[in-house]
Amino acid sequence: MNLLKIKILTPNGVYLEDSIYRLDVRTQSGNMGILYNHAPLVSNLDIAKLQIIDQDKKSKIYALHGGLLNVKGQEAIIITS
Repeated sequence: MNLLKIKILTPNGVYLEDSIYRLDVRTQSGNMGILYNHAPLVSNLDIAKLQIIDQDKKSKIYALHGGLLNVKGQEAIIITS
């Protein structure tokens, strides 16, 4: 199984860095699911939940206070406050 690398950055530093199966976020264009090998993307994020599906298909949910999503190659970077 190919995994997507995720990094969540805050003003305090790196909050999370992991390899995951899927990332579900709400952008200003609507809800999106990001998988391995997703097309390049830069988007603003809404205030909403952020859902991460890990390698074992277990879900983790985080509160997201908006931010920026950058998907490039096999990596997704979220910059938030």
